[in-house]
Amino acid sequence: MSNKKGNVAHFKVRKRKVNKLRLFLLLVVILVVVYFVMSALKIVRLNNEKAEVEARNTKLKETIEDLNQELDIINSDQYMERLARKKLKLVRSNEILFILPNLRTNEEDEEVGPTDMAQQEAQEMVEARKAEDAAKAEEEAKAEEETKDSDKKSEDESGDESKKDDSSKDGSSEGSGDSDNSGEASGDKDDGGQDD
Repeated sequence: MSNKKGNVAHFKVRKRKVNKLRLFLLLVVILVVVYFVMSALKIVRLNNEKAEVEARNTKLKETIEDLNQELDIINSDQYMERLARKKLKLVRSNEILFILPNLRTNEEDEEVGPTDMAQQEAQEMVEARKAEDAAKAEEEAKAEEETKDSDKKSEDESGDESKKDDSSKDGSSEGSGDSDNSGEASGDKDDGGQDD
């Protein structure tokens, strides 16, 4: 009997070791799953941040482009000339300057400073340049479309000519009966022209 008790005790000890091993493996699996879930969440968060940063980057690039266009306009000779004519009342040698009475009140002059006017003028010039660019792009698109349409028409015409060539070959191989009918048809046309 002591042998049986020893086997039972040994079996219980072994079962405890197996249970501890299973528990350890279960904890390892849980830790691995938690690690992967946390990593997946971090990846999603980073992708969202990346999208936000890219959107902000795009906006900043557009702003930089607009500011560069505005700077080009402000540094242009045309803008400098307009500003000198307006603010400094400068004229060319062959021009006469007429000074008209100022109809605006002093309060209105204070509200719109020289930098505001310069910004407004620059903005107007930027918008004018954008409109010109849009018109050029539209003209180029129309030209491309017309080119494609003309290419299509020429392809269609060449396809029609090959069909006509095929039909004329078929008509000549069918025999002289068809050619007699075609002659009669052309004769009818000629007679119609002589009667008038």
